Amino acid sequence: MNVVGPCARPGEYPWQGFLSILNKNGLNYTCGITLISPNYAITSRSCLNTSNTDTTTADMFAQFGFVLAPDNEDHLYKVSNIWFFNNSETAWNMQTAIVQFNKPVQVNDYIQPICIANNDHNFINNTGIFTAWYNNPGYNCNQNNSYYLFPAEAQIIDNVTCM
Repeated sequence: MNVVGPCARPGEYPWQGFLSILNKNGLNYTCGITLISPNYAITSRSCLNTSNTDTTTADMFAQFGFVLAPDNEDHLYKVSNIWFFNNSETAWNMQTAIVQFNKPVQVNDYIQPICIANNDHNFINNTGIFTAWYNNPGYNCNQNNSYYLFPAEAQIIDNVTCM
């Protein structure tokens, strides 16, 4: 993995969001979330594993349009439904979840759904860019200890290699 640049710029990855989850002990943790339409987003199943965190959708909120982890309620969208992929024979399909919001996400120059390629595209062995929320004071993005959105490059591999 290569970090592409020290910090993402506002609007550079307008589909990337910040999912906050509050568990029964009052502990807040976060995951990345990708907007796929104004009403839906995709994230890691492990992020939403309610059996481990004892949470409900009432405890889950997403925010979009930021590169610095938000500390306010601007662009806040409550998760109203979750669908897990668990009827697949391959483990990689079991690692994703679709979430639905209680209201449509308002798109603008800084908030846009990701473009999804048709299934006739082959990206294997190409380089892709992914983003992650990361706290590294060495990058000096924001002069504080908040999480910041970073882009990174990785080679795209096939499902067999991944397993």
